[in-house]
Amino acid sequence: MKFPSTNSRGGRGDDASRLAEAFTRTRVRHLNQMIDKIGAKLDDEEAREKELDQAAATRERWWEMPVEDLDKEQVEQLIAFMRNLQSELHKMH
Repeated sequence: MKFPSTNSRGGRGDDASRLAEAFTRTRVRHLNQMIDKIGAKLDDEEAREKELDQAAATRERWWEMPVEDLDKEQVEQLIAFMRNLQSELHKMH
């Protein structure tokens, strides 16, 4: 019984090898695309984290900023805090 040669041109071995190589290339291309997407998401998240850190740093001690530099919400919070403080001080006397 003779088996087809896997080394001959155009044989089954060549076809299987080309098919495996094409599959491997396609899979590698797909994995590289996934890596690129994940990398882009990571970059976005790192940029978002940096923005949040900066926002937190400026909001951390916002009550020490000049009133002119505060936004409306911060001014309202400051007024509420001062009123509460005033009320608590009156209770003490």
